[in-house]
Amino acid sequence: MSTYALKHTSKKTAEGNTSTVTLQGKLTIENIEEIKLKLSPILSDAESFVLQTSQVSSLDLSFLQLLESLEKSRPDKKTVLELDVNMEIQKLLLESGFEKYIKL
Repeated sequence: MSTYALKHTSKKTAEGNTSTVTLQGKLTIENIEEIKLKLSPILSDAESFVLQTSQVSSLDLSFLQLLESLEKSRPDKKTVLELDVNMEIQKLLLESGFEKYIKL
């Protein structure tokens, strides 16, 4: 049974294809490989990529490492990786040095 959900929408604009991915649930080591496999084809087709996480209940370092990898794999494309998460997860991000991903 999956403990996370991934929803993908795509919109074509004059600038190219914009993909928005909404993640929910637990973004942890148990799910990270599957999440990465689902995100890879989405990223390859998108000129612009937005990741929304307002319904994430928990995450761990493996997910943060995936974010870093996603960002570095797209140097010539627009990638917006902002996490809209609860205060507990914000604290984890701050203490782990990943404050750049906190949506203010």
